[in-house]
Amino acid sequence: METATENPDIKCYYCICSQFILAITPGLDVLPRRNAQVSEDKSIVISRKRDQCVFSLDAYRDKYPLLVTNKNKEEVWWVYKCPRCKLPIGYDLENSSQQYTFILNGALHEEPSEDQVTNKES
Repeated sequence: METATENPDIKCYYCICSQFILAITPGLDVLPRRNAQVSEDKSIVISRKRDQCVFSLDAYRDKYPLLVTNKNKEEVWWVYKCPRCKLPIGYDLENSSQQYTFILNGALHEEPSEDQVTNKES
């Protein structure tokens, strides 16, 4: 079985606390963002259809939904959070029938935080 380090097409992403969160192909940089007319958050859209995107998300989903108001429109978000620091990193929409997962703009990084890596080694 190939690992992410053996397959350069698999991109790994980390929370700002350096917790591994996401392995995905293709990378987030080539995926679409939510339409600004629909939502102001500019989240990255991950399709759950296997032929379009393969990913593994290591985050927990809140037990209760969050009601978010965007441009006079209400959405129900089921928020995913980092298992270590509990920061929100993404969400599912209640009405999306689990076809898409959204990653919040700026929530994930390709490299672990240098400060956190240094602190672990100390």
